[in-house]
Amino acid sequence: MKILITTQYRENYGSPDEPYWKFKGGEDYFILNVDPLKTAPGVLVDQVRDQIEYTDAMSEEYIVDWSLVEDDYITDYERDQLEYEGEIRYPARVLYPDAPIQDPRAWMNTAADLDAQHYGYQGA
Repeated sequence: MKILITTQYRENYGSPDEPYWKFKGGEDYFILNVDPLKTAPGVLVDQVRDQIEYTDAMSEEYIVDWSLVEDDYITDYERDQLEYEGEIRYPARVLYPDAPIQDPRAWMNTAADLDAQHYGYQGA
């Protein structure tokens, strides 16, 4: 089994003093090799929360839902990639409960590098 975590991402199109928040989608994350008889799934979600959630004056991401799914489950975005491109180039990010805490936005540089490689231009 694995845990699917779904998030909401919002951007502030205003200013810190006069915010105007817009919902801009979200991400899917997985925690692999989950045995709900050994550790409650909610405990594992709480252990990775700091790897996902952040809030600052101009943007934020937070968990809106999680569920226990089978090991062969793929997200809607992964399914669309398979259907339209024949492969999954951008899989859901895998989180590890025992990983050291880092800035949840650090993955963005990796995504920019993957885009650069895929489309043949210089990364960020």
